[in-house]
Amino acid sequence: PLDAVLPPARQAAMLADCGARLVLAARTLALPAALPQLLLDDARIAAHGDANPGLACDSGSAAYVMYTSGSAGTPKGVAVPHRAVHKLVVNNG
Repeated sequence: PLDAVLPPARQAAMLADCGARLVLAARTLALPAALPQLLLDDARIAAHGDANPGLACDSGSAAYVMYTSGSAGTPKGVAVPHRAVHKLVVNNG
């Protein structure tokens, strides 16, 4: 998750740190021009429906990166694995 109210320099540093290649967003954000954005309400997403795309991934691979607040210095990225997201959804769904 990337907080839209963070200063652009901090957003850019976080995106560079985690090696982001694409940003999924609810609305257009002022991000580095070289980083493509896909808006969640984009018609291209709606056209695919809600069926499972059948993409294989390792349960230990990163689903997303959560950053600490950086109150003691530079924010640190913590990779959250797919298995943790799966457990959260299954146990709370």
